[in-house]
Amino acid sequence: MVLPHPCAMEKEWNERVAELVAAGKTVEGAQAEANTDVDLDKYVALATVRSYEGVSESRAALINRGDWLGAFPIVAHGAIPASYVDFSQISTVRWDLLTHQRVSALSDLAAAHLRHRLATYFAYRAKSKLGAVEAAIGQRIVEVNATPTNRKLTVSLILENGTTLVLEGDRRPEAPPGPERPARG
Repeated sequence: MVLPHPCAMEKEWNERVAELVAAGKTVEGAQAEANTDVDLDKYVALATVRSYEGVSESRAALINRGDWLGAFPIVAHGAIPASYVDFSQISTVRWDLLTHQRVSALSDLAAAHLRHRLATYFAYRAKSKLGAVEAAIGQRIVEVNATPTNRKLTVSLILENGTTLVLEGDRRPEAPPGPERPARG
């Protein structure tokens, strides 16, 4: 599965289009010229999609419910069987090495959940309590934006009905240290 955030996937291309427009080209002309530059956005992050075969029933149930930190469930759809994205197997490769054949795409809501799960896995390293918040407010959270400053943390929760819930709190001066893995032999 291709993993980049939409703004990262075509970041260099978007910057080049903006440069060309600023230099006087039309948007269409700038896009056409940027499309010919094979050196823009050469790399993409991929994650392994795995089947549930060989996974214990208890772990498969956790993954399928979205309760396994290092995985993102994929529901069966057409020729795509129920499976999951394994965050522990992510690699960066050159875009031109891919076959460029799209099998399927996530909905906007599923993509928002995937971005949240990736952030949780890589940044927070802990399962969030968003499910409990969603249950309490009766809405699914489709996007989370955090803005830290020296004194406070502001978190905006974008709900599925389009409303925004803004939370503010005092920042902890220091996060507790996480576990450290010993060096491998």
